[in-house]
Amino acid sequence: MTPPLRRAAPRQVGRGAGGPIAAVGGGAAFRRGSSRRPAAGLAAPLLAALVALALGCGARGAGDAGGPAPDAGPTDAGPPIEVAVFDGTLVSGVGGDPAFQTVDATVDLPAGRFSHVLMTYTLQTRCVPPPGPPGDLCDPWDRFTNVTIDAPGGPIELMRAITPFGGDRVWTEEVTDYQSLLSGTTTLHLTITSYADPSGAASGTQAGFLASLSLSYEAGEPARDVLAILPIFTGELDGTTLPFAATLDVPAGATAGALRVRTSGHGAVMPNCDEFCPRPNVLTVDGTEITAVSPWRYDCESFCSDADADGSCDENPWGLPASVRADRSGWCPSDVVVVRAFDATPFVAAGPHALTYDVVGVLGYWKVGLDLVVYR
Repeated sequence: MTPPLRRAAPRQVGRGAGGPIAAVGGGAAFRRGSSRRPAAGLAAPLLAALVALALGCGARGAGDAGGPAPDAGPTDAGPPIEVAVFDGTLVSGVGGDPAFQTVDATVDLPAGRFSHVLMTYTLQTRCVPPPGPPGDLCDPWDRFTNVTIDAPGGPIELMRAITPFGGDRVWTEEVTDYQSLLSGTTTLHLTITSYADPSGAASGTQAGFLASLSLSYEAGEPARDVLAILPIFTGELDGTTLPFAATLDVPAGATAGALRVRTSGHGAVMPNCDEFCPRPNVLTVDGTEITAVSPWRYDCESFCSDADADGSCDENPWGLPASVRADRSGWCPSDVVVVRAFDATPFVAAGPHALTYDVVGVLGYWKVGLDLVVYR
């Protein structure tokens, strides 16, 4: 791998599940050998509000939208049931490889009712740490990664994150409300938009990541009684496909609901700077505005907590510290994309409801995950 020129502007090499694209712009986002590191972009406004809204799914113990959760009562629960879905599985960046960018696993998952279901995703880099060189197996860039499951009506995104610049990471999220989907014989899909550069310039010629995924089930009554999970959209939207509209058919018997939203902006090169430029995300149901907030991250600096003497961050070893610390649209390198949960109780009357989602001033592209959970 040849050493890059260090420039202020970041670039991306490859994106999306549809395969790699050429590097755009002229920015070295990572370093090779003794040269300096990667750049990337992210940010988030009103982070405290977003965290407070991440209900039911996200941080362990967070509540759901739609009012206080009933007391599930005491339980005599035994040890959690642990299920390995992936165990050190290669997700390849080599085009034509059977494991190129997405791997699937069909597993038998426990049935029953559980007070908590936790998903843990362990990502392992194949990069040699600085000062390097990072090696032919290394993908040192900040890549999109997510876990999805097929549900009646379409796929649902259970977790999304951005990989570190050449580092390892472990993420855990609570997915208790989705336990009806995580039961019986089930197929899960894990995607990392890795790209192996045949020339070895942007990444290693055999670049990829190792991924492990597990589920932990704790016996007991869940805090909320889920009636239905309605997939809305999981994928990518841009100026040609926005605004997005969908009709939600809510079943009878619902008394409350939570609209779960993951959005992250991408496109680092001006003018398509949705990675580094705040863009209001506008969500409406039945003509009522639910939110018009830009999902800006202000805390990316925390993912370069200890810049070593050679300039490397502990969490993002091959990232340029200035890039790792930059604010971005809904994401930070090496962190999950935060779930925002909005109270949808006013819109759970049985029958159809009209939803729209738009990004004001979009120039790049947005990764979007939307679903509605309704409760009895």
